[in-house]
Amino acid sequence: FWYVGDYMKQGAPSYSTRIGAFRVPGCMRATITGTTYLDLNHNGVRDGGEPGLAGWLIEFSGAQLLRLKTDASGGFSREFPADPAYGGVDYIVSSPAATRGGWAATERPPPRTPGGLVVPTAAGYRVHVRDLDYVTGVDFGRVCVVAGRGGHEVVFWTSDKGRAVLATHDSAWRVLIDSTLRLVGDTSRFSVPRQGAEAYDQLRRWLLHARSGSAGVRESGALAVTGLNVAFGGLDGGATINDPVAHEWTAIGALIARVNGLISVHPDSATEAYTHLLDGVNGNRVQMTPSTPAGCPQPF
Repeated sequence: FWYVGDYMKQGAPSYSTRIGAFRVPGCMRATITGTTYLDLNHNGVRDGGEPGLAGWLIEFSGAQLLRLKTDASGGFSREFPADPAYGGVDYIVSSPAATRGGWAATERPPPRTPGGLVVPTAAGYRVHVRDLDYVTGVDFGRVCVVAGRGGHEVVFWTSDKGRAVLATHDSAWRVLIDSTLRLVGDTSRFSVPRQGAEAYDQLRRWLLHARSGSAGVRESGALAVTGLNVAFGGLDGGATINDPVAHEWTAIGALIARVNGLISVHPDSATEAYTHLLDGVNGNRVQMTPSTPAGCPQPF
């Protein structure tokens, strides 16, 4: 604010005028924004496609104390004082842990932000702001890990129940087996050129044989069953699992593509770890992070 002041200087013949300025608390402001999200790949960074978590508590302390909850998309945004003349310009931003089991926080790397200084702490972040800063990337990754679900083993897909499921998707399952997946038999690539009942009978014989076949055939059999579970069963292809070969959490659908690519390049060899992993997924023995918050337990 600008002001004009008149005063009489001792010995002066008239008044003098001076112009001054001052500001009141709150004139200098900064905005802090961020999200709470389901960290599907457990890497501490919000990647594309990772959903926000609505209704999670965010706490601010510093020149102003505040508690709020994330919006429907998992985001939050709030304006704060940023004037060092009237108090500190450092804020501690935190998000309390879930009060129910099955949830954990992921490690937070330093965010890239065009304004302010953001430093991860044990509780959350310390955010230093200046006037007109718009701080982004104050993100809190959360993961839930649940027991495996939605899978069926080969015994299901070679039973009358499996036959009935595939009968309702006759052309689609043959495209999956013949074109999408690069499966191998004992001497050549496996496919089902016939239609209808003959095609299913051929698939059934191959799946049953694959359990005792060579390493490459066993891997192909496990891959085929996982593909059927995702395409025509209840397996969540977007759910993530820990890949012990790549040392990362990856979506089941991406794992199918990864193993399929390896078989395409090296049809005569196999990665036993992937065969074991796919068998575990099919048998619901591998823990997973669901692709959406709806698949997770209630956090509070």
